[in-house]
Amino acid sequence: MDIKIDKERLTKIRKLKKLTQAEMALRLNISLRTYSDYENTSVKGSLSHLEVFRLSVALNVVVS
Repeated sequence: MDIKIDKERLTKIRKLKKLTQAEMALRLNISLRTYSDYENTSVKGSLSHLEVFRLSVALNVVVS
């Protein structure tokens, strides 16, 4: 089952943490293109539980 993400909030949190998309991709061990897709409405609207967990660890935030 996939989890819907708030792309604007994801971008805002990343910027508050002063991280670039490239740095996030590196932390998540994914391509920059894949991470960019997370933040853009054009491709992916939901993520797997594992992807959400990895994002929360990379950003040091709690997901509810």
